[in-house]
Amino acid sequence: MVRNSLDVTGITGGFEGKASIVPPTAWFRMLARTGPGQDPAKLGEKIVNHLKKHTPWQAKVEITATAAGSAPYFSQDHHGFKIGHAVLTDFFGKAPQVSYIGGGVPALSYVPDAGGPGLVSFGFQRSDEGFHADNEYMRVESFKNGQRAYALLLHALVGQPARK
Repeated sequence: MVRNSLDVTGITGGFEGKASIVPPTAWFRMLARTGPGQDPAKLGEKIVNHLKKHTPWQAKVEITATAAGSAPYFSQDHHGFKIGHAVLTDFFGKAPQVSYIGGGVPALSYVPDAGGPGLVSFGFQRSDEGFHADNEYMRVESFKNGQRAYALLLHALVGQPARK
């Protein structure tokens, strides 16, 4: 689930009346998720060039690119990963399940990309809490576990070198 993807996340067009005409405009939104080692700016440039290259001569295309961030990807050998793993193991009394789910929080890549330390993040929503779905919610217990575990993570990071 760490692989890159290109998804159409919204589309509109058509005529809602009774006439069978071709609408003068249409719109769609795409989301590109980068994989490990991909540069979001270069990927965005390739997508824009591809769309322009394949636009019919009689059509006009307007492209608006938005902010981009690379997908953070941590090796299990990463120092921060090891600290986070130890914190979660101590907190729950057993080793956490490690899963790479893709997407991510762009800020987790901004700091290391600018020369700062690698960052660590973990999630606490359970699989039945509808993560990013229309009916998403989070149990108070899950939220409190996240608060406590992040406090323990910050404590574990005190005195650690910025990079290792």
